[in-house]
Amino acid sequence: MIKRKLTTLIATAVIGVLALAGCSGNGSTQAAATVNGTVIPESTVTADVQAFRTSMELTDDDSWGQWLAESGYTPESFREETLEQLVDDEVVRQAAASEGVSVDQSEVDEYLESMKSMYDSDEEWNDMLAETGMTEDQYRSEVEASMLQDALQQKVAAPAGDVSDAEVIEYYTENSDYYDDAKRSSAIVFDEGDGELAQEVLQRIMANEISFADAAKEYSVDGESSANGGDMGWDVLIGFSDDYQDALAALAPGQMSNVVDTDEGPQIILCTEEFTAPEGEVTSVEVFPAALLEEMRESVAMSEGYSAYDEWLENYKKGITIEYAEVPAGLDYFVDMDKYAEYAVSADDEELLEGDPNLDELMEDDELLLDDESLLDEEPLDDELLDEEVEEDTAA
Repeated sequence: MIKRKLTTLIATAVIGVLALAGCSGNGSTQAAATVNGTVIPESTVTADVQAFRTSMELTDDDSWGQWLAESGYTPESFREETLEQLVDDEVVRQAAASEGVSVDQSEVDEYLESMKSMYDSDEEWNDMLAETGMTEDQYRSEVEASMLQDALQQKVAAPAGDVSDAEVIEYYTENSDYYDDAKRSSAIVFDEGDGELAQEVLQRIMANEISFADAAKEYSVDGESSANGGDMGWDVLIGFSDDYQDALAALAPGQMSNVVDTDEGPQIILCTEEFTAPEGEVTSVEVFPAALLEEMRESVAMSEGYSAYDEWLENYKKGITIEYAEVPAGLDYFVDMDKYAEYAVSADDEELLEGDPNLDELMEDDELLLDDESLLDEEPLDDELLDEEVEEDTAA
């Protein structure tokens, strides 16, 4: 949607990408594993681990050893997890070939160009890639792999049909705490450095010279949301950056923020709806706002699709041969973990992390988002002039 989407995708692409690009790095040239006779070299596993260390700024042994201990890893278990991802990537590639599924390179080209266009220059784009320890070719390979997996899933585990009200209620009941006080918002996103323009637009909206929706269509650089009058959906489902989320948390329905400085550029944020979980058992989907209900249906459908795909892939793996080689001694990233015993995560901490359904999202936030900048010094604008527009937006 906006730059935060690209950064997240690239950061989560680090592990596993080098095998897809056919690259090699430091480490043994022997096989780490074979999938139906296709070799995954140990050098590829090492290169992936080292790329991850670069992306996390863990290039010296002490910072690396401390991070492993704090995260509940050893070098051996981190290698195992990295190798397993590479094996899964190869399995998907072979499964796609067996099903006649492929990716049109023009689609990859188009996606790559759209991502690059979010940066002001090739230098900024390359700097961002360098921060993750990747090259453009490696990123391209990961995009292609992601598209290939999506295409395979669509063929072998397409949605079975409409999601029933009972399924939505069951899903909501299991996640009710997550949805309580969820907010829907719209935003006008400006390019970095366009703070003065953002202030001018804000003043025009306050003076009722232009509606928020029309201003989003005319000025917002976020093409995906601007076409819908700036609608960004519900905060529980999108994963906004901290500065956006903090500003939205201070708004009630009908309230508009001042200009908010975010990592994506200046933004004007309008809270359009809020959902407060009803007391007692939910027995009807009528308690949910229409847009939130639709997004919950999509979430259920996606979850069912993932489950069906995982089941299909596991059955496919039973019909192929996967062999693992012994772990070589003295790999570049192996460190003596006895030196970092004081940082080791406790059993209680491991259980806490494993039981947190939002762990992946929290880890992404921790890795990817810049330090919070100060937000608004003033109170949110409770602009009565927006009432008519909010009713129009929420009705849509």
